[in-house]
Amino acid sequence: MTTPSQAIREKWRRADRQEDREALVREELHRSPDDPALLHLAAVTYWGDAEGRPHEYLRQALARTDDPNLLTQCGHLLLDLGDLTAAIEAAKRARPALEEGFPLEAELLHLTGRLAAQRGDVESAKTLLEGLFAEEPQMSGLGYHLAHVHIQLQDAQRAREVVTEALKHSQDRRLEDLRAALEDANAMPPPEYRRVMGDLGEYRLKEEQSAGTGGKRQTIELVEDLLKHLDLPE
Repeated sequence: MTTPSQAIREKWRRADRQEDREALVREELHRSPDDPALLHLAAVTYWGDAEGRPHEYLRQALARTDDPNLLTQCGHLLLDLGDLTAAIEAAKRARPALEEGFPLEAELLHLTGRLAAQRGDVESAKTLLEGLFAEEPQMSGLGYHLAHVHIQLQDAQRAREVVTEALKHSQDRRLEDLRAALEDANAMPPPEYRRVMGDLGEYRLKEEQSAGTGGKRQTIELVEDLLKHLDLPE
């Protein structure tokens, strides 16, 4: 059975023009201003808006939902916008759903890896994202973010391999640009992966976790441990 939110998204996808999508979102927000799925859709619709509307819509959606799928989607977009605090909140609130599984659980692992890289724990990010990339190389943005983790670790060769494999599954322009940049042996990590101020301390993965072979239970424990250490300093 199609839900109202799904019906709206389908109408949004069929709209040929950006102005038609914006008109649809405005009309639906007028009817249901507190619908978190609609607020997320509004953020996507106005992405790149100079007035900052996507960020405001995402913060409102975050405050109005407990759906792990929507929390994960909002978390990725909030991180793209540089709101690390809100992205961590989204990931932590979605994490309990990993116990029973949910449609976007792989995207939550992706988000957790991105957050770990942002906070400077690139070894943990590598462990989590490499395991995910082996299973889902087609995931949007995954190859791009994993390649940057390897650039941070000064492993340009592995970064090139990741980009090459990811391009077999995606036409993401960022991957093309990154492949060109990696022709320079001195490629440096972009600003989005410079360490955020704050100390992760000496936290590192346990020896047995770093092998990455413990199945879903171990992955859940890894995500839980990572998220515990992602609190921002007061």
